[in-house]
Amino acid sequence: MRCDAALRAISAAVDGELGPGHDDDGSRLRVVDDTDERLAEHIARCPTCADFQRYSAALRAQLRFEPVAAAPDVVAGVLDRISSLGLEPGQGVAVVTPLRPRPPLWPMRAAVTARATISAAAAVGFLAGMTFVGVGPDANSPAAADVPARIGSVQASVDSVSADIRVVEYGRPDRDGSRDLVGHLAYGGPEELELSLTETGPSRDRAQGGGSPGDGDVRLSVLADRWLLDAVRTCTPAPGRAACPAGATRFVREVSGREPFSEAAPLPFELVAPVDSFALAGQPPSLGERTVAGRRAVGVSASAAQIASFLDGLSPADDLRAVYPTDTVEMWLDRDTLVPLALVVYAADSPERRSWAASQGYDDEPGDRVLAFTTENVQIDDPTTADSATRDAAARAKAQMQAEARRVEAAAEARVRYNGTAGFSRREDDEGFRSAPTTLLRSVPASALPDGFVPARSGVVDNGGGPLVEVRSWSDGRAWVKVEATKVWLANHLFGDLGPAVRGVDLGDDAGRGYVSADGHKIGIHGEKVDLVVSGSLPTEQLAEIAAQLGVRGQKAPRLWRESRATSLAAAASSTPRLLIPTGLSGFGAPAVTVLPDQTVTQVYAGPGDRGFVLTQTSIPVLPPPTDDAVGVEVRGHAGRYSPAQSQLEWSERGASFSLVSPSLSLTELLDIAANLRAA
Repeated sequence: MRCDAALRAISAAVDGELGPGHDDDGSRLRVVDDTDERLAEHIARCPTCADFQRYSAALRAQLRFEPVAAAPDVVAGVLDRISSLGLEPGQGVAVVTPLRPRPPLWPMRAAVTARATISAAAAVGFLAGMTFVGVGPDANSPAAADVPARIGSVQASVDSVSADIRVVEYGRPDRDGSRDLVGHLAYGGPEELELSLTETGPSRDRAQGGGSPGDGDVRLSVLADRWLLDAVRTCTPAPGRAACPAGATRFVREVSGREPFSEAAPLPFELVAPVDSFALAGQPPSLGERTVAGRRAVGVSASAAQIASFLDGLSPADDLRAVYPTDTVEMWLDRDTLVPLALVVYAADSPERRSWAASQGYDDEPGDRVLAFTTENVQIDDPTTADSATRDAAARAKAQMQAEARRVEAAAEARVRYNGTAGFSRREDDEGFRSAPTTLLRSVPASALPDGFVPARSGVVDNGGGPLVEVRSWSDGRAWVKVEATKVWLANHLFGDLGPAVRGVDLGDDAGRGYVSADGHKIGIHGEKVDLVVSGSLPTEQLAEIAAQLGVRGQKAPRLWRESRATSLAAAASSTPRLLIPTGLSGFGAPAVTVLPDQTVTQVYAGPGDRGFVLTQTSIPVLPPPTDDAVGVEVRGHAGRYSPAQSQLEWSERGASFSLVSPSLSLTELLDIAANLRAA
């Protein structure tokens, strides 16, 4: 069993869907166990899937299953926040991320090929007045070229966003090929957001089951420690299923006691500023500059894998069609703030893509539009008073949301709520805070934080049975950073869910050693009687500067911890004859390297979004038996093979065997990486 299949099976079981670990009638919810021998065997030998199962089980244990009562409405708080900034939101909708933790980077998320999101196109009038495809005379826009360099700092300037949103999805057999959704995004601060999405127009009428009112509606509300996802769920996406059967049920996932910047109950920050999509990117191909939604915009080209986090933000209930990781994206960003204004996804042209589309039931042709996203009535940190038309639109939007809340409340008996209390205590006079495991974080020096950052929510997380964790967070605009610490950590890996692939970092003479997650978003420290993790939307270098000033001296991971195998490229080269390393890479961070006793060396390279690859070199020159779908290719002048299903390129040379794995890169890109391998 492959990791992608295992992750889907674990998620399905935890979500209460039919599958391994459930009674035939689906009435009993429990995590996958040994009833499925293949899955159990895979979990036993795969640390990544085992970690994901444990994390999912812990999350599900926090949720209770019960009939839903009135759903909390946090839109007023978000709208009040925007109103205080002088903004008037228009009416509309958007979509969100599900209450499901993202699998670790190792191995790279094959799930991207099974979900990333939507499809698209442009009906006449949808893109009317928007010239945003094609390269004009100002194609080599300096602003577009500077997007990766600017995104880290510009995010701090985005305090609020209000925009009407439209998404058109194509390739849906249950909608005769297309689905049209409209909505609104209201962002009023680091943890204040309202998103909604409503299916509209002919596609609602074509929906299976008659398209009754409310079908296709999605709403995400985040207000500090309260998180609510209210949606219609028709089915769970699965390989080979491009459409859902008739008969949808409305469900609610609600979290109270949400810890700051929670990964389990996330906020789709990429819709506000796509930091994850561009922070590690090389210079993107420029599409020039245009006027989009009445604002000057810069255009860049990317892959669907690169903007996977943005697409995740548009797919809250996992019911939108999938895109292929190498599909081409044309994205338009506000020139000054880099807030996303529009994008189009086009089907890529490759044998692997065509085979994948056929297996999913799609009839996409190369160059077909797969998804279109546009905005109108965009207001970004605009303190001016809106005109009467905008105020009227805002009033209609608020009335619409209130009416929707009443409709949802009236239909409560037809819904199911997953209600979780995470055990986060935020008031300093609470007993939980007074009995915190450490007072370390209350004395974080202001000098450790970037200029402009102010304290956000802080407190203690008590999940019941797990370690008490002290949490502090700070924010500036859309930018944020969080520090978590505990004195009780008994697991055989670093605290903070960094994933199996990490690299060591020298934090300085006083701070000792830290460990960076492969994607650079987290830095873990194993100190004497305390373990902590620093995470956030800042560049890795800034996270390291904060970690170095926390007053904890980091130690090496204990010998039995998985991170003890982490090493540097130089150390790996000294212990491994004929080690090959990539050269000429652009758009990837420093590698996370591990060396096993049998001289197997693994290098994990993360890029923007879901882009990344894993290079493995073994001392055994004979390749394992090929998979059924493997095709022969020439690699570096040697006979090799490529498996589209495994996203794996393999070959042997110089008395060793090599493997390049990436579900987010094309075969052409993998061959190019292989061609540029050089001796360390």
